[in-house]
Formats: sequence, C-alpha cells, structure tokens
Amino acid sequence: LFFIRILKSVSSVVYSFLTFFTTRNKESMAKTTRTDGNRKKRLIHGYLLIYNVIQMLGWTAVLASALRAVLLPSTNGLNWQERLTTVYDHSSMFVKLFQVLALLETMHAVLGLVRSPVLPGVMQWMGRTHVLMCVTDSIVPLQKTTAAGVMILSWAMIDCVRYPCYVLGILNATPKWLVYLRYTLFIPLYPLGGASEMKLMYDSIGFVKQVEMYYVHMPNVLNFAFDYSWFLYLLLITYPFMFTQLYFYMFHQRRRKLKMKKA
Repeated sequence: LFFIRILKSVSSVVYSFLTFFTTRNKESMAKTTRTDGNRKKRLIHGYLLIYNVIQMLGWTAVLASALRAVLLPSTNGLNWQERLTTVYDHSSMFVKLFQVLALLETMHAVLGLVRSPVLPGVMQWMGRTHVLMCVTDSIVPLQKTTAAGVMILSWAMIDCVRYPCYVLGILNATPKWLVYLRYTLFIPLYPLGGASEMKLMYDSIGFVKQVEMYYVHMPNVLNFAFDYSWFLYLLLITYPFMFTQLYFYMFHQRRRKLKMKKA
C-alpha cells in the first residue's frame, strides 16, 4: 500500500508537470500563429498600399498630360476640340504602362488579397486593354481621333479618384466626400468611356479588313482560322450587355457604400 501511494503521488506530480508545459506550449503556439497572421496581414496591406500609390501617381500623370494637351494654348492655333485629338500622343506612354499593370488587380481578387469580385474586374481590364493595345495603339490614324482623347480622359478621371480612395481605405482614413465622388463620377464617365471604346473598335474594322490584321489563315498546323473583323463585330454586339452588367454593378456598389458611410 505504501508503494502504491508513492506511485500515485509521483504520477500526480508528473501529470501536473505535463499539463503545465502542454498548456504553455499550446498558448505559445496560439500566440505564434496570431503573430504570424498579423505579420502576413501587415505585409499584404503594405504591398497593396505601395501598388495603389504607384497607380495613383501614374494615372495622375496621365490626367495631367491629357489636360495639358487640351487646355494649354496650341502653337498650331488648334481649338480645344482639335487639341482633344492630340491627347493620345501626349499620354499614351503612361496609359499603356499603368493599364497593363492593372492586371495585378485581377490577381489580387483571385488570390483573395482584396474582397472585390473577380468577374467585373476581369471584364473591365480585358475590355480596356484590348481597345488600348490591340486597336488604338496598333492603328495610328485612330490615335489622332476625338474618341481616343475622350476615352483616355474618362479613364484618367475615374482612376484619379479610384486609387486615392483605395489608398486611404487601406489606411482607414477615407473621407466621405471622396467616397461620394468615387461612386458618383462613374455615372457620366463610364458611358463616355464605353461609347469611345465602341467607336474606336467600329472605326478600326475597315483598316483591319484591308490589311487582314491579326488574321489566321488556313491551312495551318492547328487547322484553325480567325477573322479579327468578325471578332470586332461580335464584341460590338456584346459590348452593351457587358457594359450594362458592369454599370449596374457600380450602382449596386454606390447604394451599399454610401449607405455604409451614412451609418
């Protein structure tokens, strides 16, 4: 009996020690997990802050160069409507760089770095980039049109509000007036930009047919043919439907965001 009591006492002491160290270990692991999670969150916020600041500065440069082309007196005696046709020449370098860079925004949504839905972002990026790189930048006469100038000004005015809104949102310092501006400016500017994009695609079709731009002829290894002019016709038919979906999504966001700010 004496030995049994000793064994029970020793067992009780060992159990107490094991319980104490196991509890401390679990608490330490939980603390480490929380620390790692906070560090990861800070890294993501830091990266998004840098990305959005870069885009904000880039689109500010686009808007500044576009407004300079339109508003400053021309040495050639052009009126402001004629100067609108020079916007692409003045700002194309910035527009191409920062529009292509915006591909990262779709990746942010796909990877869950931001809570934005993937589809509207992908649609907007693909639509803009196609008109910019495949149509306008590839067909020189289109670069000197009013449609190209209006398109760039519309994009720049939207993004010069959108990216500051993102930057201040990361810092939890977005003023109400900026949120209102972000979800109000799109009402006139989205249709202006969308109409300009469609006009540029429509005006490109004659040139595309003449030089057979981006055509793929048979026979070939893949046994595949592609007529880019028909692709443009298809886009022109579907564009209003895609635009309407994006436009009404923005109205939904406007109601939700403005209601949140009022609350």
